[in-house]
Amino acid sequence: MRYGCCLSMVAEGPDKTGREFIKEAARIGYDYIELPLSGLGSLSEDAFHELKKQIKDAGITCEACNNFFPADMPLVGPRRKEEEILKYTELVLDRAERLGAEYVGLGSGASRNVPQGVPLDEGYRQLAGLMRQLGRIAEKKGITILIEPLRKEECNLIHTLTEARQLAEDTGSRNVKILVDYYHFCTEKEPADHITGQTTDMLRHVHFARPDNRYYPTGEEHCSYKEFFHALKSIGYDSRISFEAYANNFSRDAEAALGLIKASVG
Repeated sequence: MRYGCCLSMVAEGPDKTGREFIKEAARIGYDYIELPLSGLGSLSEDAFHELKKQIKDAGITCEACNNFFPADMPLVGPRRKEEEILKYTELVLDRAERLGAEYVGLGSGASRNVPQGVPLDEGYRQLAGLMRQLGRIAEKKGITILIEPLRKEECNLIHTLTEARQLAEDTGSRNVKILVDYYHFCTEKEPADHITGQTTDMLRHVHFARPDNRYYPTGEEHCSYKEFFHALKSIGYDSRISFEAYANNFSRDAEAALGLIKASVG
């Protein structure tokens, strides 16, 4: 298993990439970092080159990306601009490829939320059609897009692994799969068999955070993660786990969480 951290959750700099913590993530012992596509898309080409050099100098890799679309870029409904979406996708997936990322997660609840007045089934149809196009772009870049189920408080479309898998299958693209986020998984009270019913060809990535407050788990919480990790092990999952979590103190919390999760996974 490889362990990473999503730096957008602790970002303090104006570009919201969390680049100020790259060196520290490497020092702590993380195998990779996960950077936000929306942040990468806002960088100038010179700033992107500086970021790429910073990652290389730190001796760590960027193997996945999250935060696909900015909140002000709707993917469904009458306000969506397909040409703008596709142009943006070309830009950020090109940058993800140049960083060496293999996977990009599609959470982006605000972007994929079906607006009032649009039937949910119409929103689903629009999203599925768009995902087919995004899958073709991802295939050219050697990247796989991972649909992330989100809690209902963040989005009104795709809340469970079952629904995410159906959307992935409906795209008909081999470059569209799914990920599971423990925080959303617990909030939606999904049963473990939603994981055991998957295959490692479909379920490609894991996000992790405390289920009660979405912070790094550091050992003080009174919940067990064993059932979740047992379900992952039962399907032979042995890929990557990224902490997509907030921190009170990144250095302290990220280091404690890494030790905790390694002990929990076994």
